[in-house]
Amino acid sequence: MMNEDQRQAMLKKAKAVRDQIKDGKAFADMARENSQDKVTAHKGGDLGWIQKGAMGPMFSEAAFGLKPGEVSEPVETPSGYHLVTVLEPSKSVQRPFQSVAGTIRNRIKRDARSKETERLLSSVKVKMD
Repeated sequence: MMNEDQRQAMLKKAKAVRDQIKDGKAFADMARENSQDKVTAHKGGDLGWIQKGAMGPMFSEAAFGLKPGEVSEPVETPSGYHLVTVLEPSKSVQRPFQSVAGTIRNRIKRDARSKETERLLSSVKVKMD
């Protein structure tokens, strides 16, 4: 857990890095130099494709609100401050109904079975002698 002085120092650092990126420094180079995330720093901060909500609400709001090439304001999460950029827009794939009909049908059946099982179990009364 960060104390307020640590929090403010990290925020100041994140803003300074963002200013350098806005002045023309490459996001990936700045991530390699400044990121404290051992997993992504060497990859220039690249997280790969992420799903909305997978990284927490504040991070997702920033990431999915950006246009490619934009850099977010510092985003606070429990692990510190982050700068977010989008390299390319998300792509949604629509599949024809015929290719997903079986999956949908199975899911509906499974959900109905589960609800019926719960209903039956809740109606059972156990009498112990």
